[in-house]
Amino acid sequence: MLKRTTPGSLTVTSYFNHTFAPDMVMSWGKVERPVFLRFTDNVPELGHDIDLLDELDPLVFGLSTPPDEEVAENRLDERSRVADVFLTIPAAVDELTSRPAPGSASPDPDCPSTITSSGPAAPRSRP
Repeated sequence: MLKRTTPGSLTVTSYFNHTFAPDMVMSWGKVERPVFLRFTDNVPELGHDIDLLDELDPLVFGLSTPPDEEVAENRLDERSRVADVFLTIPAAVDELTSRPAPGSASPDPDCPSTITSSGPAAPRSRP
């Protein structure tokens, strides 16, 4: 799913579900964004991971959709903004990749697009 939505390359690392090392790295040109895959069935743990992430404009890809009540209770929107983390779920990526081109038709307003997003509009460049 991420591979087909990445404009450049997607490199899988040898780590999985590690707090500080990304599971994948998306890169295009001199720009890269670390990708962390996270189980979203333990929302407090997900919030803790968000608090600990590096300031590299990471993408946290939730592997399921957590209940709205738990997202609100654990302040995931606020925590991801403070940590400069883009947090999303599979349904959001599906929605973005299935949307018609701008101006052709309106997207489904009932489909969730993200849990939250934050940070600069573009990820930082590598030195």
